[in-house]
Amino acid sequence: MVAYAMYEAKGGQPVFVILLVMAFLFGVLRLTTRKLILFAFFILAVSGGVISLRWRFRPHAVDLAEEGMQWLALAVTLPWFALMGGYISGLRARLRRSHAEQQQALRTMQANEARLADAQRIAGLGGWSYDPVTRTAIWSAETFRIFGVDPTGRAPTGNDFLQRVHADDRERYQSLIQTALREGKSFESRFRIVLPTG
Repeated sequence: MVAYAMYEAKGGQPVFVILLVMAFLFGVLRLTTRKLILFAFFILAVSGGVISLRWRFRPHAVDLAEEGMQWLALAVTLPWFALMGGYISGLRARLRRSHAEQQQALRTMQANEARLADAQRIAGLGGWSYDPVTRTAIWSAETFRIFGVDPTGRAPTGNDFLQRVHADDRERYQSLIQTALREGKSFESRFRIVLPTG
């Protein structure tokens, strides 16, 4: 009855079609392709029913050719909306699964980092990495503790590490870093570190 009243209102036909399409598009967010196609056929059935009711009760106000063309336009358009909607709905489902997998991977990584931090604390070994190009460093919690640096302060830099390398070892350390950068090779060496206690 609501659909019939909307259809009878002056200029109501476009509104009726727009509202149907909007309801259809909002339905895209959660429905599968099969359900969307069923929804499209439901819309077509309601539209056809309204045209039939108008023809029955007010035949003089109905232009069957025009109404038929509008119904045919809906019949051609809505299944395409259903297919597109199903595709979009499938993409959203895949994105939700991907997001859930990323969250699980993040939780696993955080648990692994916590275990590594515990192992380093127990062994009294710190871990660090340094990017000489950007001059950024990443220190483990144990490295902060060994070096006597507050981990809540500013992020450590390569220079912070260099300042902790014993003065007699700094030149060799810098030379190895420059060689590694130039040749793209890793190196292994030992350096003395000066702790805050001296």
